[in-house]
This record gives sequence, C-alpha cells and structure tokens, in this order.
Amino acid sequence: MPYYQIDTLGDLDNPKLVMLGEVPEGIGVKYHRLAHGEVMAPDWPDDARILMTEENPGIKLSSLLGNTQSFLLLHRDLKELVAAEYDRRGGKGKIEYLPFTLINHKGRPHSKDYFVVNPIGDFDCLNEKKSKITYFKGNRDKVVSIDRLVLDPNKLRDAPPLFRVKQVRGEYFIDEDLKKAIEKARFTNLILEEVEAEPEARS
Repeated sequence: MPYYQIDTLGDLDNPKLVMLGEVPEGIGVKYHRLAHGEVMAPDWPDDARILMTEENPGIKLSSLLGNTQSFLLLHRDLKELVAAEYDRRGGKGKIEYLPFTLINHKGRPHSKDYFVVNPIGDFDCLNEKKSKITYFKGNRDKVVSIDRLVLDPNKLRDAPPLFRVKQVRGEYFIDEDLKKAIEKARFTNLILEEVEAEPEARS
C-alpha cells in the first residue's frame, strides 16, 4: 500500500493563504507536545487562540492552514473526515482534535472552524536497510538528516490512517485509503507527497 506525507507548510507560492508562525496562546512551552505526538488535551485551554501576524499577511482560509511549527491545522470538514476514517477502522490509534480560534491581524476572530489534529504516539516503521538517515551519535531519537525515507508496510499493519514515524515525529503520514477520501472531497492547500515503501527482506 502506498503512503503519503503531508506538507504542513501548505502552498508557499500562494501569498493570499493564511500562513501561521505562532503557537497557541496559553500553553507555554507545552506546545512541543503538539508537534511530537504527546497528549495535550488535559492542558488545552477552553479559549485557545492562534494569532495571524504581519509577517504573513495572507487571509484566505483553506482546508489546511500552513504553518512553520509542524502543527497539523485542519478545517472542521477535513478533521471530521479523518475522524470518520478512524471510526471506520474500529478506532485504531489515539488522536486528539483540539479546537482553537484563529485571530486575524486586527485582533479579531477570523474563524472558529479549525482544530489542531494531534496523532498520539508513533510507529517504528522504517525499512532500515533502504533508508538513509544520519543520527546524532547513534541515538535513533535524534535525527541529523534524512537523505532517503523508506517505510516498511509490514510494520504498519496496526497503524491508523494518519500516523507519525518514530524518527521524524514532527511529520505526518497517511495511507492510500485516507488519501483517496481526501482527493474525492477536494480539500484545499493539502499537498501530499508519496513516500517510498518496501518491506525489509528477511535474512
């Protein structure tokens, strides 16, 4: 089965689109949990807000809000499609849907229809022999660079439709079924790149 990586920056060639660089207000340094698949819901503010800034003047909304923090910011319609796919597969995998208000450049609410989508945990699912990853002093939790990322489908048999990879927890991956559902619905600003997938050869 093919797999795809979501580009959380979105379409950088369209300056009219909302592009965010701020973290949600009220969570302090805990924001890193959102980019690494750690539980955030118990500490999520009821009035969570993310601010648009003058550095990024675009105001056009899209299904995915591009951002520089490695957050997955999805419109309600896309979030509900993801949730439906999770439910269709028996709720496999843990995931959080954290609502926030998008605040425009004038300090006013721009939209209340978005969520930070946070898949909890990760999968150790690389084809180690085919992937080319440089680790910091051999520590597999600290990646220096990735020249080639190859997934092993056999290690993803229990994966939900949206998941994280252990070595790159700040990235998001989806399977073919979710990709087809997304394309059918014609969501906007959602750039998907196919990732190599090959089972590891048994020795």
